[in-house]
Amino acid sequence: MQERPHYGPFSDLCGSISELWLLHIAPHAPCEELVVPYDRSTLDGIDGAASLRPDLVSIRGGKTLDTLPKSRCWWRDIDFVVEVKGDWKPLVAQAGTYARALLSVDPRRTFALVIAYNHEDHQVRFLFFHRGG
Repeated sequence: MQERPHYGPFSDLCGSISELWLLHIAPHAPCEELVVPYDRSTLDGIDGAASLRPDLVSIRGGKTLDTLPKSRCWWRDIDFVVEVKGDWKPLVAQAGTYARALLSVDPRRTFALVIAYNHEDHQVRFLFFHRGG
């Protein structure tokens, strides 16, 4: 899979952004990893479907992969997902699937964020999916 070599560098970039945010904007905020490479099946699927396999995730509540069972997440553990692909069309389609999973586990959640990184043209898009369409 040609996306995997981009997981670490993108995760590191998010970590650097998080460190700068903590240093300059919110010095008293709790420090945690913003995004971690995941690339494994989640512990649950959505609407009876098979589990999904996000590339990178942001884990809720300061948890780390080490503190989760079998180093895997339930969808309720995930704040947002990062998907890496080399083509926008399948990238946005996959992002929609992840957004559906994020919205399905918490009826109070009004929107889902999926960060889409196209490694072919080195562009990042922040995709917000809202319950209202």
